Amino acid sequence: MGKMVTFMEDRTEQRGIFLINLDFQAIEELSIQTNLGEGGHLLILGDDDSLIYSTLPEESPDYFFSLRLARSHYFGGARVQLNSREMYLNSNTLIQTRWRIITMSNINELARARDRNLQLLIVIFFASLFISLMVGAFISRRISGPLYQLEKAMSRMEEGDFFTPVEVSGQKEIIHLGRAFNEMLERIRSLMDTVVNEQRDKRKNELAALQNQINPHFLYNTLDSIVWLAENNRNRDVVTTVVALARFFRISISRGKNFIPVEDEIAHIENYLTIQRIRYVDKFEYRLEIDRQVYGYQVMKLILQPLVENAIYHGGGEADDEKGIITIRSYLKGEFLVFEVENTGYGISRERIGEIMKGIKDPERKEGVGLSNVYQRLKIYYGEKADLIMESELDEMTRVTLMLPFPRRLP
Repeated sequence: MGKMVTFMEDRTEQRGIFLINLDFQAIEELSIQTNLGEGGHLLILGDDDSLIYSTLPEESPDYFFSLRLARSHYFGGARVQLNSREMYLNSNTLIQTRWRIITMSNINELARARDRNLQLLIVIFFASLFISLMVGAFISRRISGPLYQLEKAMSRMEEGDFFTPVEVSGQKEIIHLGRAFNEMLERIRSLMDTVVNEQRDKRKNELAALQNQINPHFLYNTLDSIVWLAENNRNRDVVTTVVALARFFRISISRGKNFIPVEDEIAHIENYLTIQRIRYVDKFEYRLEIDRQVYGYQVMKLILQPLVENAIYHGGGEADDEKGIITIRSYLKGEFLVFEVENTGYGISRERIGEIMKGIKDPERKEGVGLSNVYQRLKIYYGEKADLIMESELDEMTRVTLMLPFPRRLP
């Protein structure tokens, strides 16, 4: 571009031409980067509306129409039609040169760019929201997770679980709280073990005292029977009774042992039955059905005597002159050593069996002292799996079964 100018040189007025060379390459690159859309272009007009620069070539069908539109808008923007394309014309004037820069942007491209920007903003918003939620959840879990673990441990403790310690991590205060909770559990377990052991020892002493009451009572009745036999000159029965009584008490003592071989327990009950048969003449007969395999095990002593005693007292034939039959069985069944004492007789109703079992399981009640003694001793020495089962059929039989889990083998 050029312009005639005057200037002073050596106090003489001179005339010249002021030339400006414009680098249109930078303008073209700026136009491309602006992304005016399909058909979009840029024009630069001088202050006299002369065309200084256009990104449209002269051979373009839009060239002259675009120039006419540019010359008709001096400021601001407007929607215009350019050969069936809807365009947005924007005109800005440079203060220094009074040149106007006109941009023609494809409105559809602007709308698409706006939609893309909106979609990008939505994606950025939801991504930021998701990241915020994840970070918030992580922080919340770091804080509330250990507290939730501690709450679960307390719930287990309320349900009776004092053996599962809580493992917490996180902040220092929560870790200290978890350690204090574990120490409390350990103290509770220690106190519980102490109480359980004291109660078990107390119960063993009570049962031992009860067992000691049974033997003197039996001894008194047996001695009374021996006197009666001697008065009636039944010397052979006296000898048999005294021998059986001596063997009976020898096994009862068992050098203070609580467990004896099954063979000794069977021999002990045979001595007892021998004495009782002589005492109760012609009242009953007995049978032993013992699996030889059980002789390889130990059993808690004096558990059959109360069962056999009940069978003698409550069993019998259907008529007074008919003998009752008492059958004693022992065998292995899975993990259990089983003893059965069965007697013939009138039987027991289901309602009465329910009352008897309730009295056996409640040590505070005084019903069925002998059976209660056996039941309580089973629970103490064999655990909760041990059981005493009573069955009966009216006018047929009554059976008491002892289930002893994990029997001890002989050394």
